Amino acid sequence: GCIFGFGGFIGTVAWLDVVNGALWAPLVFLYLFRALRGERPAASAALAGFWLGIAWLSGHHEIPLLTSFAVLGVWVYAIFREGRPFRSRLRLAVLTVAVAGLISAVQLIPTYEFGRISKRWVGADQPVGWTDRIPYTVPTIYSMPVGGLLGIILPGRSTNADFSPFLGVVACSLAALGVLGAWRETRVRWMALMAAAAAAYSLGAFTPLYGVLVSTVPMLSRARYPVRGIHLLGFCLAVLAAYGADIVLEGGSPRWTRRIRLGLLGFGGLILASAVVFAAGHKPDLTDGVLLTGLVACGAAGLILASQSGALARRATFAGLLALTLTELYFVGTANYSNRYNKDQFRFVRSLTGNKDIVNFLRNEQLQRGPLRVNVSDADIPMNFGDWHGFDMLQGYVAGVTSNLLGHEFHTKRTQSLFGVTHWVARNAERPDQQEVFTGETGVKVWRNPDPMPRAWVVHEAVTAAHEGELARRIQDDTLDFHRTVLLLGESPRLDSCAGEDQVRLLRHLTDRVVISAKLPCRGMVILAETNFPGWRATVDGKPTRLWEAYGSLRGAVVEGGEHTVEFRYRPLSVYLGAALTGLGLLLTVWLVRRS
Repeated sequence: GCIFGFGGFIGTVAWLDVVNGALWAPLVFLYLFRALRGERPAASAALAGFWLGIAWLSGHHEIPLLTSFAVLGVWVYAIFREGRPFRSRLRLAVLTVAVAGLISAVQLIPTYEFGRISKRWVGADQPVGWTDRIPYTVPTIYSMPVGGLLGIILPGRSTNADFSPFLGVVACSLAALGVLGAWRETRVRWMALMAAAAAAYSLGAFTPLYGVLVSTVPMLSRARYPVRGIHLLGFCLAVLAAYGADIVLEGGSPRWTRRIRLGLLGFGGLILASAVVFAAGHKPDLTDGVLLTGLVACGAAGLILASQSGALARRATFAGLLALTLTELYFVGTANYSNRYNKDQFRFVRSLTGNKDIVNFLRNEQLQRGPLRVNVSDADIPMNFGDWHGFDMLQGYVAGVTSNLLGHEFHTKRTQSLFGVTHWVARNAERPDQQEVFTGETGVKVWRNPDPMPRAWVVHEAVTAAHEGELARRIQDDTLDFHRTVLLLGESPRLDSCAGEDQVRLLRHLTDRVVISAKLPCRGMVILAETNFPGWRATVDGKPTRLWEAYGSLRGAVVEGGEHTVEFRYRPLSVYLGAALTGLGLLLTVWLVRRS
């Protein structure tokens, strides 16, 4: 547990959405192997699927995808293994997959809905869509160097930016002892095989295996970080180390215990002798982490030797090995995290808490002028400023965006006006007509745009564009008056032109509900400058009406003359269906556990 939780991938990865999906592997395989042993097989198979489904709910797909393939590999082998009941194993495998799919549905179905109409950035020059193949050059950037595998034993050998694979010499030695001393155990063989496969997969483009896999295995190419397969390697080594620890604690397999002890002594002695030679020859010293590894290896060898004195000595040895393991992991694990006194590493955290005066100014602006939308220079404030402080933003740090937005040229004055961008936050103005209205203590300023469109307005003329290219071109054409005319793709509704003034007022503005009071002299379209997306519904005076995609991405609803209440609500079928299936999966799991 300490090796898995404090070391390697889990102990050092900085991405919370990624580590959330990686935490569940022990529970997945715990119940999977119980099902294979025939221990409450239906309940255990369902619980394996349940925890796999929970992993998929984490928010990131890569680790759950790799874990799912590992689970499928175990089941395929178990199903077709000679002498085993084929049909019963097949039913259990289907049950695991079905429960995992049901539990994860509330995440996966909306994800699929978003994925098929959006594009995401994967490290290539251009974003890719749902059906596009990720260029093979992208995973080559995120492959584990062959020398990086030494980083599992020696600290400082990994070249990965977001985690360290380091588990330490004690963990790896115990894992080796577990493999050699308990090879007859089915789970040991499976974990050893899975560890080897995960290590090979983590090497990515450095071996031909990865290219074959991503070309033949569906969906695997979407896990574009092959190096994150090191998570499964670390998990398997932690389990194997537990077998090795059992051998030490119980005094079993004396031959392999002796060989591992001698190996530890030789490895540690080589490191310490090298340090002495380097010092005598005035050559660069070994790093402190490597020297610590040498000392720990020698200490572990001594503890294993002392364990032969009896049961009490073995228990003391076990405690000593645990202490040495934590000592190794502490050195590497804490080195990967920033501290408040390191100005270079802490600059991103400071950006979250800085610029409070700008935040207060913008909040006052919003109270006085209504909803605002800001565009922020990421060179001056490198964060999602709006998300953190509760302001609508035009752009930000995102993994993907819907295709209807990507067609817009966000850098132009016309597009920013259409989307109601009221302020530019940066040290320097983006264009000459912006008015400086506030200067913060950090030197970042707030600039007011002179002519943004309101968040909601009414038009009485509709024109169409034949295709997206024409739509984008005409939006940039000054002859298209956003106050009077809506531009649509394909068909358009009948609108009336008449004398009189439209009156539009936002009554309620929430993330999933917007209520607008509109008074029109004749039939027109109420436009809301917010992104259209499947699941949004429009009503006029409580009656459903068609939702039009104005200017290729905004929301619009046709309203007759008179005074009306227009409401836009987010009621996504994908989320409701996913939630229902997730609830069904939960009920199925509870029923199977209770009945068995």
